[in-house]
This record gives sequence, structure tokens and C-alpha cells, in this order.
Amino acid sequence: MKTIIFLMMLTVITTHSNAQKLTFDVVNYTMPQGWDKTVTENGICHK
Repeated sequence: MKTIIFLMMLTVITTHSNAQKLTFDVVNYTMPQGWDKTVTENGICHK
């Protein structure tokens, strides 16, 4: 049982550490993998 919990925690920690966190105004977020970021004078667009 301890091994399963350890592996689950290890998976969560590795996934979390690979995600790039971004900040826009007062919002912190992680952009989904494979999405493109376009910055304009009016804001940011993800697609």
C-alpha cells in the first residue's frame, strides 16, 4: 500500500514540476501542452 501511495505522489510531483507556470495580471496558470501563445497589444491568446 505504501508503494502505491509513493508512486502516486511521485507522479504528481514530476508532472507538476514539468509544467511551466505563467502569470497574466492577477492570474497564475499553466498553459496546456501543445497550445500556441499569441501576445497582442490587447491581451494574450492561446490556441
